[in-house]
Amino acid sequence: MFTKTWHLYKDAFSGINKEVWLLALVSLINRSGTMVVPFLTIYLKGKMGFSYLEIGIIMSVFGVGSLIGTYSGGKLTDKIGFYPVLFWSLFLGGLSFILLGFLTSFLAWCISITILGMVGEAFRPAIYTGLASYSEGTYQTRGTSLIRLAVNLGISVGPAIGGFIAYNIGFAGLFWADGLTCIAAAIFMRIFIPYKTNKTSNPVENLPVLGLSAYKDVNFLIFIGFLVFTSLGFMQFFLLIPMYYKEHFMLNESQIGLLLALNGMMIVLFEMPLVHKLENKIPKLLLIALGSGFLGLSFLLLIPGFTGWWVAVISLIILTLGEIFNMPFANSFAMNQASEGRRGQYMALYAMAYSVAHIIAPGLGSFFIENYGYSSLWALNGFLCLGSMVGFYFMQRHPRLKYI
Repeated sequence: MFTKTWHLYKDAFSGINKEVWLLALVSLINRSGTMVVPFLTIYLKGKMGFSYLEIGIIMSVFGVGSLIGTYSGGKLTDKIGFYPVLFWSLFLGGLSFILLGFLTSFLAWCISITILGMVGEAFRPAIYTGLASYSEGTYQTRGTSLIRLAVNLGISVGPAIGGFIAYNIGFAGLFWADGLTCIAAAIFMRIFIPYKTNKTSNPVENLPVLGLSAYKDVNFLIFIGFLVFTSLGFMQFFLLIPMYYKEHFMLNESQIGLLLALNGMMIVLFEMPLVHKLENKIPKLLLIALGSGFLGLSFLLLIPGFTGWWVAVISLIILTLGEIFNMPFANSFAMNQASEGRRGQYMALYAMAYSVAHIIAPGLGSFFIENYGYSSLWALNGFLCLGSMVGFYFMQRHPRLKYI
């Protein structure tokens, strides 16, 4: 069994360029410092004393900054190349994380976290445009999964370390640790990855036809709409579920960190082999639909309000399966819709779907929690994800919307 899995991993990684491996390593270093975000709502509630509404506003303006960052990041990536966008996103993002540890007022948090979202999320369209510049065809999906593998390996380590620091030392060190790892990733990139532009041999501005604009591609916009609905549910995992784990299951920060690490570790172990097995056998939209279904089911399991820790574990495992089936194939699907000169635009719009969800989800979630309780929020999330599953399925079945 082990030998078979090892060979599957070996085949899945074969053919990926050295530059993509280095980009993945940058992502690993960067995401290893993902210690603050999973505990941010806990910090804002427990340490800063903000209300659910104030927490919702802070996390929503974080989403506003992310939306601006992904849009401007896509524009800048097409204009100046992915390399400088990646570097400055990492470096300035690191400084922004360090600054958060010194904030005391609600207004300061709103302003600073908006800036953090802007500079931090410019990373997303740039990293995947860089990936597309180094890989083609089938290897794009594998490269996407490699990047996600690195991200999730970092995420599996970061929360566990972050939870340990928060519980045993305090929250102050988290901001420094997150900031310094972002800066370290920028320095590593500058030293080990040679500068490269994402422009083709023929300058993009001289090409007579660049393909359809992402903002006029109706089919792609429908896909993005369903992706937003799925993301509205998925964002609760990062933004509000850690607070739910603490308040409902009575877990401490260290235990929450270990539980969140399970998500990243499962993706590290299973995503790449599954992508390798399924990428050319099943249409991407059907796999994306399956992932949305798993996400919806994971939230529905939380509705009865069981207090046993095993409920949190089972729900997290199902949610992770949804993430494994949904995320890499949705990303690859988006990349395959764009012509070379429009790729940054398409990937920016793809990333903006998550930013829009990031804006809406915290305010919506905090409203439901404060007025109706957690169970009503999990029911809403389940409905959104299962509705998106149906939408993706019919996109594949409908002849005009049938893709890869």
